[in-house]
Amino acid sequence: MEKIVFDNGFTVALSPMEGVRSAAVSFFIAAGNRFETEKLCGVSHFIEHMVFKGTKTRTTEMIAGQSDIMGGQLNAYTSKEYTCFYSRALTEHVGRTLHLISDMICDPLFKRSDIETEKGVILEEIGMYEDSPEELCADMLTALCYKGQPLGFNILGTRESVMNMTGRDLRGYMEKTYVPERMVVSVCGAYDRQEVLDILKYYFGGKHNTMYPISYDTVKCAGGFALCRKDVEQTQISVCYNGLPLSSPLKVPCSFFSTIVGGASSSRINRRIREELGLAYSVYSFSSSYLGTGMFGISGGLAHENQERFIKEALYILHTAADSITDSEIERTREQFKAGLVLSNESMSSVAASMGRQLLLEGKYTDLGGIISEIDAVTAESVKEAAALVTDRVTVAVSVVGDAKDEDFYGSLL
Repeated sequence: MEKIVFDNGFTVALSPMEGVRSAAVSFFIAAGNRFETEKLCGVSHFIEHMVFKGTKTRTTEMIAGQSDIMGGQLNAYTSKEYTCFYSRALTEHVGRTLHLISDMICDPLFKRSDIETEKGVILEEIGMYEDSPEELCADMLTALCYKGQPLGFNILGTRESVMNMTGRDLRGYMEKTYVPERMVVSVCGAYDRQEVLDILKYYFGGKHNTMYPISYDTVKCAGGFALCRKDVEQTQISVCYNGLPLSSPLKVPCSFFSTIVGGASSSRINRRIREELGLAYSVYSFSSSYLGTGMFGISGGLAHENQERFIKEALYILHTAADSITDSEIERTREQFKAGLVLSNESMSSVAASMGRQLLLEGKYTDLGGIISEIDAVTAESVKEAAALVTDRVTVAVSVVGDAKDEDFYGSLL
C-alpha cells in the first residue's frame, strides 16, 4: 500500500492489483454517532442519504444515470464512527467515479423538498428496525451501555430528531466532519495513479485544515437493564460486558475467544444451547470494538419459556470456556481466520475498505502478512487473558425484547 497525505491532512491509500481491469474506490469520513449531539442524533445517516439527491452540477437522475453507466455499484453506509461511500468501476471509469463521489460530498444541494421527502424514508427505516426484535434488542443494548454518550445514539436517529432536521443542520455538521483531516480515500485494483491524485487534489487539496481532528472521550460500558415487552414469537436476549477498544493488543485473541465460544456453527454455545438442548434457534457471541471502548457479549432468540435456562447455560459457557480451550480449537480458529483473510484479500472492495477504515480510525494499516503474523502469535494464554477482560462481571448490561420479566429476575441469573 502507498499512503499519500496532502498538506491539509487529506489521506489517500493506493494498492495496485495485477491481472484485473477494474478498481474499487472507498471514501471514508469520520462522521457517525460518535461525533453527533443528542439534538442532531442521526445527522450522519441523513447526510449519507441526501448527497445522492443532487449537487450544483448533477441532478438525482444524473447521479443515478452516471453510476449505471459505470456499473451501477455506487453505494454508501453509516456506522457508529464513520460514513463510507464506495464503488467498483472499470479502469477507464475510475476517474469518472472519483469525480462523481467527490462532487456529491463537496457540493450537495440539500433542497428543502428533498429533505422533507427523505424524512419519510428514514422514518420508515426506523419503523422497520423497530419491528425486528433482534435489531431492536441490539439498539437498546448499545443505548444502555453508552447511556448519555453519543455512541449510544441510534445510527438512524429518533423520530423527533429526524423530523426536526434542517438544511442548516446538515451543512453545519458537514462543515465540521467532511473536512480533509477526517477523510481517507482508498483505491485498489487497476487505475491511473496520477489521474487519481490529480482528481482528488482538485476537489480536496485546496480545502483548509479546519482544526476539527478526530477526537473522542474514552468511555466504558454502563450496566443495567433495558426491557421491552412486545408481542413477538420469540424473546430476544442480549447480555453484554466491557469489550476491547480498537487499539487493544489483545483484539485478535479476543476474536479467537468470541469465535470459539459463539462465533461459528461449531462453537461451544451453538453446540450446547442449540444442538444439544434446543433452547434457541439463533445464538451467538459478539465483539464490537470502537475508539477507546468496546462491547462483548452473547445474544439469542428463544422461546419465551426458555429464558432462565438459556441465560444460565450461556453464561456458564462464557465464564468457564477460557480455562478449557483446547489446542485443536485454537488451531481450527487460526486456520478459519487465515482462510477468511486470504479470500477477502482477493477482493478489491475488501482491500479498499480495510485500508480506508484502518487508516481513518487507527492511523495505520496492517496488511495481509501483518495480520497473519498476529494470528500466528495467538496462544491459549493470550486468549485466556483476553477472555478475563471481556467477561468481567463488574459491569453487565442486559436487553430483552419479547416476554420481558422484571429486573430482579434477570439480575438473579447474572
